[in-house]
Amino acid sequence: MMFVVFSFNACQLFTSKKAHSIEQQTDSIIAKSSPRVNLAEGIHLLLKGGSPKLPLDSIVVEMVNNTDSTCVTGEAYTIEQRVNDVWTILPIKPRKDGAVYAFNDIGYELASHSTRLFTIYVDSDKYDFERGQEYRIVKEFFKKGKKVPQSVYCYFSFE
Repeated sequence: MMFVVFSFNACQLFTSKKAHSIEQQTDSIIAKSSPRVNLAEGIHLLLKGGSPKLPLDSIVVEMVNNTDSTCVTGEAYTIEQRVNDVWTILPIKPRKDGAVYAFNDIGYELASHSTRLFTIYVDSDKYDFERGQEYRIVKEFFKKGKKVPQSVYCYFSFE
């Protein structure tokens, strides 16, 4: 999903705590411990609030910028499921009222060495999660001044 250039003017700066003081504790934040390294040139995506349990209505993730550059991201995300060692997009169920799910296209600047929390709404009306399957949340971001997006991932599963 591309960000509109003018959205940079509406960016909100979030610098509540320094990213270098945050420790990544994957065994306590992912339901099933994963050995994967979650880095995109110093950008991390961490699950907050402990291991997710079904039924689920939302997941809070923290995007951490451990670089010396500002990056820009938004509300958009994708959830993927690992099927036969291939990551595929987990389909969103059609709404009963016929409406379409959408994201606000707001750009948020994530200053160097800072963090921002995002709430990912994943209720049972939207997604079909299965126990024992591996999932990941994908968020795109842009390094300031770059036109090519990069992705950062946060892995989770349900026991």
